[in-house]
Amino acid sequence: MDINQNQNQEYKTSFVLKIIESYGPVFVIILSIFKLFKKQKYLLFYLIGLMSNTILNFLLKIIIKEPRPLALLNNKDKTMNLASKYGFLYPIEKYGMPSGHAQNLGFSLGFMFIFIQNSVIFWICVIISIITMYQRFVSYKHSIIQLIIGFIIGLMVGIMFYQLASHYIKGNLNKKIDDYAFIY
Repeated sequence: MDINQNQNQEYKTSFVLKIIESYGPVFVIILSIFKLFKKQKYLLFYLIGLMSNTILNFLLKIIIKEPRPLALLNNKDKTMNLASKYGFLYPIEKYGMPSGHAQNLGFSLGFMFIFIQNSVIFWICVIISIITMYQRFVSYKHSIIQLIIGFIIGLMVGIMFYQLASHYIKGNLNKKIDDYAFIY
């Protein structure tokens, strides 16, 4: 029974890691929306930035066309081709540069780091991001370079959209003209 319990525990652990691998960006996005919910203008910029980041990822994959490590393995290449042939994969899913998961995680972390800085939610997002990217590497869905490049691009886009949001919300600040009032 001890072996069965051990196998059952391994299955549960691998199942949880598989869920985090697949849906890590969704969890981070939901937590980010939760944290931004009271700041509607920042939330709007976050959502517009997230859509822009996703579109950018698709465009970069089409331009770069670097295959996933999974496609480079001989025994798994057949599975990838069959999945693509029978419609289980979209053509864009054959490419892995840059990682869409890492790019969306980088975007959320870049935007949220400046916005909330020292928060439990931010650190939960960091942990989910690390687990997601590690699992994407271990399961041969992305190489280290694909993950790093995706994360850096997402980080830059996230910071850029936060800066745009801050500039838009604050507006143009002009220095007040001194009226030389003598008030104590």
